[in-house]
Amino acid sequence: MNFKDILNADLETVSLWIRRGLTWWLEELSQVLPENWRRRFATRPDLVAELGNGDIVVRGKGGAVLQPAGLSRRERGSVRLVLPLSSVLTRTLEFPLLPISDIRRMVALEIDRFTPFRPEAVVFDTELIRRDQEKGRQQVLLGVLPKSAGRDAVTRAQKLGLAPSALCASSGVGSNTHFDFLPPLEGTAGRMGARARLPYWWAAVGLLIVLNLALLSWRDETALDGLQQIVDSQSETVQVALKLRDKVDLESARRTALVRRMGETSPLRIVEAVTNALPDDAWTQTFEWNGASVHLAGYSSTPTDVLKAINASPLLHNARSMNHGAQQPAKATGMQPFDISADARRGASP
Repeated sequence: MNFKDILNADLETVSLWIRRGLTWWLEELSQVLPENWRRRFATRPDLVAELGNGDIVVRGKGGAVLQPAGLSRRERGSVRLVLPLSSVLTRTLEFPLLPISDIRRMVALEIDRFTPFRPEAVVFDTELIRRDQEKGRQQVLLGVLPKSAGRDAVTRAQKLGLAPSALCASSGVGSNTHFDFLPPLEGTAGRMGARARLPYWWAAVGLLIVLNLALLSWRDETALDGLQQIVDSQSETVQVALKLRDKVDLESARRTALVRRMGETSPLRIVEAVTNALPDDAWTQTFEWNGASVHLAGYSSTPTDVLKAINASPLLHNARSMNHGAQQPAKATGMQPFDISADARRGASP
């Protein structure tokens, strides 16, 4: 069985695989239930068809013999076909404390070692005898039935119009029945081998992949819808925040420009520049600043040096003499008057 065989399978085969997988899954889930619950929910038909050396005897409650022709359709489909226990090969095995389904898998892998038959020629079932919790061991009764004997028994029952729901074994009339060989005989519960269960695993893997893809798509779509709702609910807040940010940026730029202009027109920086530029033997009596140019008047031993010094200042340029009319008289000490005007450089730092 490979992936190509699965794709080429018809609808009837696929439905059979699904039924087998569902039966196997229900069997696995039943092992989780307590023992008394499993006995309570187990479907045990009341009618028993005992297969002897000759005829098949149908018995109802209390062991009363019934005629197959007088049974209803529902009763015919709920008959438990019982073989003599002598026709079944039994063997007691010991295993660790494992679920009975795992025990069946282990037996299926070594059925040729436990019996003298070939694995493909027999069907088997297991039944728990007792469990020892302290030692961590359990005893299991193994029952092996040749397929030919099982098919022959089912065929004989069908000739009488019966549709057996179970194929069991019993040691005598009224005794407890053991095993159920009908599921492995018909293959409705899955044949006990890894090769036979391969289609189930492929079907389960494919189903899980489809479910995962559907779940991921649904989760992504739900997350995307939730994100879109969050974005829509916050759109007005975001617009307000963006407008506020624009106002803050505009105010920050305005304040920066104002600070720059205040720095460029501050008289203190011009006073510092003039102080640094004037020679040591010069002093001023007049200092006028209008934000764009400065007017200086005072005395110095060499007024031309004052003019050169003001032109050399990093904050001042275009220094020019303002002595257009009457000049101030010279000092008795020989100091000469100067009257200078200079423009401030834009963006220059002292």
